[in-house]
Amino acid sequence: MPFNILSTHMYKNLKPILYLAVFILLKYLHSISTSMDLLFLLSPTSYIVELMIDIESTLIRPNGYYFPIIDVLIDKSCSGFNLLLICLLMLGFLPKDKFKIPILVELLMSISVAYIFTILVNALRIYVCIYVSHVQKINDWLGQDIAHSAVGIFTNLSFLILLFILVHFLFSNKNNEKLTISVMDTTH
Repeated sequence: MPFNILSTHMYKNLKPILYLAVFILLKYLHSISTSMDLLFLLSPTSYIVELMIDIESTLIRPNGYYFPIIDVLIDKSCSGFNLLLICLLMLGFLPKDKFKIPILVELLMSISVAYIFTILVNALRIYVCIYVSHVQKINDWLGQDIAHSAVGIFTNLSFLILLFILVHFLFSNKNNEKLTISVMDTTH
């Protein structure tokens, strides 16, 4: 019995250390990576953007995916890697009281969710940036660089908040109890 208590305690202490170690390792690898190293993010993102705007891109080595008709390049700086890391950290530190998941399984699930989330949100961000870049009034008012950054901040932050709320709602016992109580209170 004491072994179970010890292993549960160790799990709670090991989890943040594991997620931070993965974060630091991935951040270091990103600092030495090229666009070609990030094709696992760039390729699916470019494909989704192609579907959204109905324009084909071309992989131009070593730069990234280029959309010649609209003169847009999706490269390392547009890969969404930092969003992936932030999402992974957020998922790692959210309480998951409802299910007892082994730490490595939870890490793999978090990486998978963060990866899919990053590709979808990043494709949407790029789509909105392409649209905004063609709205002359916005570019005149803010400038293209600031408009581009503002779209990225707004899009990424909005979807991270939505993901936070969804995961917290699905995995936290406290939220489910509050929901049950409020539903029971309203029916009486």
